[in-house]
Amino acid sequence: MIAAVNTSEAGSHFIVLLIESDKVMRKSLEEHLKKHLPDYMIPKEIVTVSRFPLNSNGKIDRKALINKYLQNLQVSLNESGPNPHITA
Repeated sequence: MIAAVNTSEAGSHFIVLLIESDKVMRKSLEEHLKKHLPDYMIPKEIVTVSRFPLNSNGKIDRKALINKYLQNLQVSLNESGPNPHITA
C-alpha cells in the first residue's frame, strides 16, 4: 500500500492510495479510513494495481508507479472519467 500526494494542474494537492490487489473491499476500506483519519488525510482516490513495478533493487519503484497512475488518469479523463484500476 502506498499513499501518494498528487498535484492537479490548478496547483491543489490530493492524496491517492495505491494498493497492490485485485480484491479490495473498497467500501469497507473507505468507511474504516473515515472512522480513523481526519478529513484532510482521507484519500481522494483509491486505486488498485495488479502489480507494483519494482526497481533494480527489488523495491517498489514509486516514480514508475506514480507515472503509470498519471498516464492512466490522463487517458481516462480524456475518455470518460477517472479509472480506478491500473494494470502495471
